[in-house]
Parts: sequence; C-alpha cells; structure tokens
Amino acid sequence: LTAVYTLGNISFLRPLRKLQLFTFFGVGTIWSDAEGTFTGVDAQNAFEDWGAEYVDALDASGNPTTVKADVSEAKTYYKGRNMTIPFGVGVKRNFGQWLDLGLEWRSNWTRTDGLDAFSFPIWRNRYADFYSTLGLQASIKLGAKGQKEHYDWLNPMESVYEKMEEVDGIKKKLDELAGDADGDGVSDLFDVEADTDCDKVYGNGKAVDSDNDGVVDCKDLQPFSICDDVDENGVAKDTDGDGVPDCIDEEPNSVAGTIVDVKGRTVKVGGECCDCDNVSLPTIIFDNGSSRISPASYGVLYNIAEKMKQCPSLAVTATGYTRSKSGEQLAWKRTNAILDHLEANYGIERSRVTTSYSSGSGVEYSTRRIDLSQTGK
Repeated sequence: LTAVYTLGNISFLRPLRKLQLFTFFGVGTIWSDAEGTFTGVDAQNAFEDWGAEYVDALDASGNPTTVKADVSEAKTYYKGRNMTIPFGVGVKRNFGQWLDLGLEWRSNWTRTDGLDAFSFPIWRNRYADFYSTLGLQASIKLGAKGQKEHYDWLNPMESVYEKMEEVDGIKKKLDELAGDADGDGVSDLFDVEADTDCDKVYGNGKAVDSDNDGVVDCKDLQPFSICDDVDENGVAKDTDGDGVPDCIDEEPNSVAGTIVDVKGRTVKVGGECCDCDNVSLPTIIFDNGSSRISPASYGVLYNIAEKMKQCPSLAVTATGYTRSKSGEQLAWKRTNAILDHLEANYGIERSRVTTSYSSGSGVEYSTRRIDLSQTGK
C-alpha cells in the first residue's frame, strides 16, 4: 500500500505542466527465500569469523565439519515473510489522458536482517536490510471514455475555479432574468430581440408584425396591409399610383390620372352614353345587416350618375328586398343611402330616384341587394 504525493500541482497559480516530480511512502509484506555460499579460503574465513552458529560448514566431501582447515564450503540461508516499507522519489510525464511514463528511485526497508541470507550483528543494534532500485514506470488509467483526467494531473483548485465559473454563470443568468435592456417588458434572458425599440412585442421579445410583411408594427404605416410587397415603411406598393395596391390591382400600369374601381380597373367616363330610353342599370350589394355603401360600389354609382347626367330625362327606381316586416326598415335605409350618395357626390336630384321595397316569400336571390332600374321600364 503506497501513498504518492505529487509535487507538480503544489502551485495553484499556474496550470499544470506535462512533467512533474513525485514522492511516495508505503507499507507492505515481502516473502523471501535466500541462500548464500562461500568457498575455499572465504569459507574458512567466514567460519572463523562467525562460527557454526551462523554458517553451515562442509568439507570437500560435503560432510559437516567444525575444523577450520577442513572447511571447503560455507552456506547461509533465510526463508520467511516480513514487513517492508518502500519510499522514494521520481519524475514522470503525461502522454495523454490514458498514459504516464516515468523514472523512479525506490528504497525498501525490511524488518529482517536475513533478506540477503546473512543475519550477522556486524553493526550494533542493526537488525534490518535495505535494498534500492532505479527503474522505469508506466501508468495506465482505467475507466470509461469521457471521464476527467487522473487526479495526478489536476490542480486541486481547478474544481474550485469550475464552481466559481458556475456561480458566475448563475449570476449572469439572474442578471439577465432581472434585466430588461430595451424596456419592452420581456427579461433579457428570454428576449430574442434584446435591443428592439418597439413597445409592442410578443412574449419572446420579438417586435409585433401583425400583417407579416417584414416591417414591425411600430414602424409600419400600414400595420394591417393585405399585401406582402411593401416598401420600407410597410406601405403596399402601388406602381401606377392609382390608390389600388399592386397585389390586388388588375391593371397595375394604369395611365396616371385615370379613374379606376376598387380592383384598379379603368372606369370609362364621358362620351356617348347609350339609348336613354333603354338604359340597363346594375345592382348594388350591401354587407349583412348594414346600410353603409362599400367602397367596391363607388365606381358603379359613379357610372350611374354619369348616365343620369347624360340622360336628363332618365328616372331611376331603387328597389330593396326583405323577407319579413322587420327588414323593411333596413331596405329603406339602403335605398336612401344610395340617394344620399348620388346627391352629395354627383348632384343628382333626389326627385329623379324613386325608392321601393319588395317583401314576402317570393323574394329571391338576396335581401342584401338594391336593384336599380329605369322607371317605367
């Protein structure tokens, strides 16, 4: 069992290097079985110095002897298990996440003087052997992929630094949660447009664009445009300038100054009208439950007014329809709205237009219509 103290990560103020020193200390058990042999004069001298208590003396025939002159061979031996304490220093280098290579000097103290098969009291109170080695070492880290570096190569403060970074990250998130740089009511943490200058935004901080034309409402002069082709101010493009946007203009290149209807089509004015005794007049359609003339009918009423101007004797009957008695008031309002429009915009006398209505189960087509016809025809 060995404890290793790595010297390379003592300094907390610099990153770890690939090369570092280490020292170690441990405790363990050693099993040994050793035998020593002296021959010739050395055997005689060993027998003389230590005696039969420490060596087995043999003569030339291999028989035990106690006579120095007959000693031809002297043997010592030891066999046993003892505690050992290894300690030492070394240097190693990291070669990636899995491998370290190093050079170490190791000394081992053993709790016996017989490790080398000699247990002689040469030194006073010495009853232990030492041995040392110098060698290469290789360390391979075992574990699953993705795990961090071995602790030998980690600065103890790195985990503290990581925690500090996490705290800084949390503080930053809290600052973003509490902050609202653009003042749109959405915290910076969730604001996808943290610098918008619009006060109307969606829940994620993105400026509202009601008509999806690419121009946000706070800068859109037509925030509910029906067209996608708009200018930088969100105004639908109108190539011919007739007041009808290109996306619904059936004649997008009308001559300047031309009178057009709601679909951008040219309205013919002036010239010969027709046979004033046989004039065909159109029908005006109203919205459900409404007596307001829609802009789509303005061009039609303009044509009617022009015909009445060209035919001074032309009298017109405006007929409204209803399926019940309660609808008569709405039919009356619609016919009068037509009279008011012709009089106010084109100077047509009210006396030239007669109003009437038709009700009952025989009413067909639609109660939203007002039929215009030549009086008496």
